Amino acid sequence: YLVHNQGGDMAPEHVLELHKIAFSVGNCPYGDDIVADHGTPKQRQCAAIWGATQAAFLDGLMTNPDSFKNEFDLELPHLVNLDEDACRL
Repeated sequence: YLVHNQGGDMAPEHVLELHKIAFSVGNCPYGDDIVADHGTPKQRQCAAIWGATQAAFLDGLMTNPDSFKNEFDLELPHLVNLDEDACRL
């Protein structure tokens, strides 16, 4: 949302700076509920990079939320494993 030109229209680099400020503290689990696990700071950074990259290449188009969720779910193992291709602008 923050990178898309119909959203926050921010440069991906600025989103990463915001991410460093807001999410640089350890993991955010909620009790023993793994569903609420938000990942490590590096995993969250990788996810932010992936999301910013998706928005940057949409060229003003909006994507269907269900399609985006499906794409994210497919990419999630790569984000969790910090695969280099997924974590690069």
